[in-house]
Amino acid sequence: MSLSDLVHIANQLSSILTQMSSIKSRFICSVKNQALRNFFYPPSFEPKHPFSNSFFHRLPRNDAIHFVHGDLVPPNIMVEDSTITGIIDWASGGFYPSHWEYCRMWQYTSGNWVYILERVFPGRPRRMEIEAHRKLISMLANNF
Repeated sequence: MSLSDLVHIANQLSSILTQMSSIKSRFICSVKNQALRNFFYPPSFEPKHPFSNSFFHRLPRNDAIHFVHGDLVPPNIMVEDSTITGIIDWASGGFYPSHWEYCRMWQYTSGNWVYILERVFPGRPRRMEIEAHRKLISMLANNF
């Protein structure tokens, strides 16, 4: 893809994220306002305090909770030419702190994705948050 194609995709992705973040919740939960359940949490595990582990001091405490896809990475973004035509695999969708989507997206760094993310999220990547999120996902995958 050309640089202008990548910029066009980044602009569309920014718009999509802005629209999704306008859907707010006061609670971390599924889209049906039920307990948080997705592929990160096995069906038998419903944490009362899912973000209370000691390494979470690296994550913002007062983040707004809004709607996120939860796994918004290139394999789940359908693109034709340079137009986003669809987003698939909403199994992780729900209401999370605003850093959640950002951290998840930064865990995928293949191909031109970093170039796109640098345009969607200007400034230096928030490495401490990204690493804390990575540890959470790893902890859940390894323990349950």
